[in-house]
Amino acid sequence: MSKALYIVVRHPRNPNQKYKNVWLDDDRIQSITTTPTVAKQCREESVVCVHRCGWKDIKPIIACSVKVKSIEGPSESPVVRFMEPRIVKGERPKRIYGGINSYYDEAPE
Repeated sequence: MSKALYIVVRHPRNPNQKYKNVWLDDDRIQSITTTPTVAKQCREESVVCVHRCGWKDIKPIIACSVKVKSIEGPSESPVVRFMEPRIVKGERPKRIYGGINSYYDEAPE
């Protein structure tokens, strides 16, 4: 299997957001404000997977995959805009701890 880039984002219902993210609904993301490192990783990939963290009784999942539409804004806090979100809703038993904004893992089917 091939490797894919996974960006880690907090559940949209979580009131404690580290970055400003825009969601179309609970499973499809429209844009993220992120680190320069994650923006560079997104720029290098044709498709990005979205690891949506758990919140309260909602488990973490791979919510969707998206294509990068554009990267803009200040270099210290770039905004990555996405297009063509495809809902995946894949289980993600991997627990992500603070400070991890992205990782590479097997691509979802």
